Amino acid sequence: MKYGIHTWRWPLCSALLLFAAQPLRAAQASLGASAAAEVRSATELRFAAGLPAAAVSEFAAATETEAATAAEGAGFAGFAEASGTAVEAASASEFAAATEAEAATVAAAVRATDAGTRVAAAPSSERSQRAEELLRRLVASIKALGDYGVSFAVESGDQTVEGHYSVSGNRYSMTLGDAEVFCDGKVRYEVDHRRREVVIDRVNESSRNIVDNPTRAFDFLDAQYRASLVSEAGSCAVVRLTPAEGGALPVGSILLEVDTSAAKPRSLTYDFDGEQVVVRVSRIAAEHAALRTFDASACKGYEFIDFR
Repeated sequence: MKYGIHTWRWPLCSALLLFAAQPLRAAQASLGASAAAEVRSATELRFAAGLPAAAVSEFAAATETEAATAAEGAGFAGFAEASGTAVEAASASEFAAATEAEAATVAAAVRATDAGTRVAAAPSSERSQRAEELLRRLVASIKALGDYGVSFAVESGDQTVEGHYSVSGNRYSMTLGDAEVFCDGKVRYEVDHRRREVVIDRVNESSRNIVDNPTRAFDFLDAQYRASLVSEAGSCAVVRLTPAEGGALPVGSILLEVDTSAAKPRSLTYDFDGEQVVVRVSRIAAEHAALRTFDASACKGYEFIDFR
């Protein structure tokens, strides 16, 4: 059976899928507070807070501009009466001072979740169309860079490994932790300096895994995945990519977070039977330096394992 980078025992390799025949053995990780907030509905937020929808919206809108003023007089009394919340503060001013920060947080949360609710309420065809539009913009933005480099971090459980890869056409070089990968467009060379091993294999051109085939990590414009918009607020949108029916992809759904103002990726969350690995992109930019290539002379004495 073929094994890829994860057999080298990189700090996070057991959580990365490198070949289509090898399921990703991901450590359990949450999607993070930001993604969770985006997909929660406004109704869930309001009930979780124990407040009527109207009271939350009106209070949040008022306190965002001037919490102390809104809390005084009729504004404060109206909120207390509408929400049914017992106010123990000695005065409206004291209550406003104590809750000003919370009010701003509630206001921001209401805006974000209301946006998510509007997306969820939209017909599935509209969500799909918007998702496909974002994917086209993302692919075009990356293509316009020419040769480019991506700095990223892979998170699984309580472990984080930083990496960087450079792309030129269908060729690339990558560092992830203590390991390196080189690809000439047809053949991959995975170098583990600690184990003194070089694993050689053909390129899996259909892979969308950022570690296995970074040249197509953000290219989902084909029939392998169905795209649907999960949420969009401000300059951030989240697209869910679900394997098409009948496909033999080892990865489950993928959440792609996009910076809509720059048409750049922010993160990828891979799901494998409930186990998740998050890849956060810190930088993506054009590069002009010559691409590093595999040098067999630098691996003298290494064991070469060839799966071609």
